[in-house]
Order: sequence, then C-alpha cells, then structure tokens
Amino acid sequence: MHHPVRRPLRHVARLSALALLAALLFALPKGYSEPRNGWRLEARVPATTLGLVTLEDVGGMSARMQNTALGGLFQEPEMKAFMAPIEAAGQDMLDAGEEGPFGEAGPMLVRVLKQLEGLRGQIAVAVVDMDMESEKPRLVASLDFGPHIKDFVTFVQTLRAELDPEGENIQEFERDGRLYWSVDEGMPVIATTADTAFVLATDEGLLASVLAGTVEKPLSTSDGFRAVRTKSGGEDLAFFAFANMPAIAARLVEVMDDEGMRMARHLGLDTIHGIGYGMAFVGDGFMDSFVVHAPGAEHGLVPLVSMPAFKSQALKFVPEKAFYYEEGSADLTALLPRMRTLIEGIEPGMSEQLDEGLAHVNEAIGVDLEKEILAGLAGPSAWYMTMPESGGLYPELALFLKAKDPAAYERVLERAMAGLAGMLTEEGEVIASTRVLEYRGQRLHLLDLQAAQGDDVIPFTPTWTLLDGWWVITLVPHAMKEVVLRHGSQTGGGLAAQEDFQALMRVMPETAGAMSYLDL
Repeated sequence: MHHPVRRPLRHVARLSALALLAALLFALPKGYSEPRNGWRLEARVPATTLGLVTLEDVGGMSARMQNTALGGLFQEPEMKAFMAPIEAAGQDMLDAGEEGPFGEAGPMLVRVLKQLEGLRGQIAVAVVDMDMESEKPRLVASLDFGPHIKDFVTFVQTLRAELDPEGENIQEFERDGRLYWSVDEGMPVIATTADTAFVLATDEGLLASVLAGTVEKPLSTSDGFRAVRTKSGGEDLAFFAFANMPAIAARLVEVMDDEGMRMARHLGLDTIHGIGYGMAFVGDGFMDSFVVHAPGAEHGLVPLVSMPAFKSQALKFVPEKAFYYEEGSADLTALLPRMRTLIEGIEPGMSEQLDEGLAHVNEAIGVDLEKEILAGLAGPSAWYMTMPESGGLYPELALFLKAKDPAAYERVLERAMAGLAGMLTEEGEVIASTRVLEYRGQRLHLLDLQAAQGDDVIPFTPTWTLLDGWWVITLVPHAMKEVVLRHGSQTGGGLAAQEDFQALMRVMPETAGAMSYLDL
C-alpha cells in the first residue's frame, strides 16, 4: 500500500516564513492601491498592547516607490539592462523547483509569491500581551487582501488539503457561518477572515476580540501611539514599528527585583510613553525616523540627549561638494552635569571617579575642561567632509563649535593647546609643539606632531581658529585655509544652494534637533 509522504509541520513553517520574506522583498503588488482607511489592526487591539509592526498600503507600494528618485533610477534603460539578468537569474532559481537552490521550498515559494501579489492594504503583527513566567506571547496578525481575500481563502484550503489531508495538525471548521483554520503543533494558531483581511492569533479569545472590534480603548487612540506614529511619518508611512513602553514596563514589574526597578526608573524608562521607527515616502525620497516620545521627562537618558529645535547656523561654511554634513543644537555645556547625575544613580561613587579623572587632565593641560572649555561653548555644533577642491591626500574634515565670547575663548584655547602639547611630549610617544600662522587676517593655531623615535611620519597637524564666532578645527592646515578662503568669498552658494539638499530641508520635521546629509 502506498502511503503519502507527510512533511513535518515545522518544515512547512520554515518554508512559509521563507516565502513570506521573499514576497515582501520582491513581489509587492504592481500599480494598485486601496483606500488607506481599510482594515487597521491598531484599531482592534487594546491600548495595553505591547508592540505593533506594520507594512502600510502594500497595494500602492510599487507605485509610490516608482515616484521616488531611486525608483526613477531603476526605470532608466541602462539600469533596466543591468537588472534584467539579475531578475532572470532569480526567476530561473524559482522555476528550477526542487532541483534548484530553494530545493523543496521552490514550488511552494512560487505559489505563495503568486498569492501574496493579491495583498492590498495593511500587513500587521501585534504583541498584545506576554506571560512573563512562560515567556509565551499573545500575538495577532492580519493581512489585508482587499477584493482578493476569496482567492487567498481558496489557496489556504488547497494548501491545507495538500499538507495535512487527514487533518491531524491543521483543522478546518466552520462556526457561526465563518470558516476557521487551527494549527496545533508548536505555537497554537487559529485563523479566519474578517472583511478583507486574513487574521491569525495565538488563541481563540484574542481572535474573537479582534474580530468583534469592540475594544473600549484601542491602541490607535492612545496618546503615545498617535504621537509616535505622527512623528514617524504619519500617512506617508510605508513601514512602522511601535513599542508601548508603559505597557512593557507594567509586565517587567512582574519579574524585576527592587534593584532592577530602581535602575529602570533612574534611567528614565518611566518617562517614555512610546518608542517607534518609521520609514516613509516623502517627496521623491524616503524619510527614516527613530522617535522616543517622553514629554516632560526630567530625569534619565532622555534629558541627556534632548535637543531644542534645530536651525542651521553653520551651513555658510559647507562647500557645494561636501559629501557629508551634520549639524545639531545639543547643549554641550550641560553634558557633564547630566552625566554625573546619571552615573551616580547607576553606581554611587562613579561620579567621584569621573571628577578625579577630569582633575588629572585639568592639571596636566592647565585648563578646566568643564568650567572653561565646555562652559565657553554656546550650543550649536556641526561638521562636514569633502574632497579638497585644490588637491590633497586626505578628505577635508572640519568641525565647528559655537563660542560665547570668541576673543576670550581663544586665549583659553591657547593655554589648553600649549598644555596638551606638553602632556603629549611628556608621555614620550610624540614631540608636540604649538605655533601660529597668519592667513588672510586670520590666526591659525597649529599643533605640530612628530614621532619621538624613529622616522615615522604623523600625517596630521591639527589646526584651529576662531572664525565668525565659531571654534573651527581641521586635521591639517591646508583644510583650514580652504575654510577661511571660502568664508571670505562664498555668498549664498555652497551645499545650501544644492537642490537635493534643499529637498531634504523642506521635509525635515520642524522639531528636529539635528540633521545629517550624505551625498550618495
């Protein structure tokens, strides 16, 4: 008697996971979009949900991608010619079936990819709760197929009949006029359809709650979720991940000891209402956002890294060909006091060790780093990198720190650099000295370095000056001369005048504390 070969369900799960990953990367639907007010999982799970991950508007993703500059690049004839053999090779691997690199997964992969082309709305997974003792999560997931939901149901029925014809591990049954599927092996899963979505959950109670859609306060209405989602991209989102920190903290209380709770509060985890990451289509590009929503936080990590709204002040120094630029509004003068408070709460006595180390450095260089160097800064800072326009061995790198009183600050820095040169020379590895070079009415301060022994060359000569209220630092004098020369001649040009940079500035959130630019 012939017995059909039954593949273990674990193997089936692995194949399905592989198929889903490949589908999301390579088989998004083409040129079709459902209204974005369709099935929304966040509106059907409670506000105490621990976390949510979504892929938005899957049906319109391909069209949105084509409207970006990157999508336009892939539509150019030269790029199509370049990608054609790659796409053909991928298709050949799928068509090879069991003889190909995907092995037994090949035929199933092709079928699943075909079915997932019917996705139209949101794909979402929510961690609704967690049993901290067993470490088993309560999960619910949904896939919105729009008008293609019936096609996917037919596919699921066919797949169940093929994988488990006897119904030993996968059961199909009807209840109250609704068709269900349940899987018993490994983590239990029960699934059904609701409106245009295929919905899966780890238990019947959770699935019933999601289907009913009668949660008194859903996650979508919570202040933390709404704030994080809006700041991550809002209606322009393509991908979104959210961590509900108050709900997570409530679960951690069950397993953390008193010391762990003290540390968590000291780090300010109790001040965070939500953390999120979003990738959104904005203009003809993408915007990635990492959001920590902690309104009114007065202790912990958030105040240490918080910054007021960013307004560029150093762009006038940045040349047109800069391939990297970054500027922010962080208040460096408050850095050490905040660090003392933070580390003292983590480990009593650590702040004393920090002060002892600072005192040693202060004595060696003859300047108080905190009270003279950091206290003399006004807040904004920036840096950029570019290839030298007039030649040079190294990329031109320049750092800018705003000074409160440039004339007084220059005298402080002169003492500090003389002390630093003495300290470096005393250590015996290098011989260091300082000198001043006059260039176009500007005093350039150089820190000359040479090896104390042997004939090795130290390729850098750190150079600094006070220019237009900024403490400017470069690795070599030549780069500093470029900065000074451009500052005297550049009027309204530079990186700020470039269209790609202006496009980024137009979509930058008004509350952003810093920005970075990379020219690809």
